[in-house]
Amino acid sequence: MLDIIARHPSTAHYISLKLARRLVSDDPPASLVNRAAATFTRTDGDIAQVVRTIVTSPEFYSREAFRAKVKTPFELVVSVRRAFDLPADTTAATSRLIGQLGQPLFSWQTPDGWPERGNAWINSGTIYKRLKFAGDVANGTVGVTMPLDRSWRDWPALSTAPLDQQVDGVVKDLLGGCAEPATRDAMVGGEANPSTSYPAAPARRLRDLLAIALGSPEFQRR
Repeated sequence: MLDIIARHPSTAHYISLKLARRLVSDDPPASLVNRAAATFTRTDGDIAQVVRTIVTSPEFYSREAFRAKVKTPFELVVSVRRAFDLPADTTAATSRLIGQLGQPLFSWQTPDGWPERGNAWINSGTIYKRLKFAGDVANGTVGVTMPLDRSWRDWPALSTAPLDQQVDGVVKDLLGGCAEPATRDAMVGGEANPSTSYPAAPARRLRDLLAIALGSPEFQRR
């Protein structure tokens, strides 16, 4: 019975869809799912080969797939720690933060696993929590176990730099060097928002820029 189920075309399609949804987008192209399912069938269910088919596909590298996936709370907290060079956390602080953002570890009750669609993680309540988390991290008021001015390798140089260099540094480190125009405008206080210009001390200004970047759609997605 298990052999029949494992080799049924529906099984190949179902698993391929799950993998493509995880790796590409909430609604991956049918052409990609079909090619992945064909690999599953041809290799007798070799998951490594199915993943290879997906991550080497044109769809995986397409503009539509760029930042198409919303980070889960786990991915969000871990990406913050990685961005600021924070060491591995052996306390309960990190897991507690993940739970506060809506994904308590090992607490999903059914065997289907945590949701893969972004709408499960983004609503008015969770957006507020995520933005507050971004501000708390930037201001050093959240339990990240080590202040940014001690952990983040670029803090010494950027905390005394002029605004344009700070913006470029934050975009490079946190947003992969690619910020949307609206995010950059918010950071530099563009002509549309003259009240957001920064007369503050460079270190204080840098924390404001970090909060904007951490709360931006670019950082909230992967």
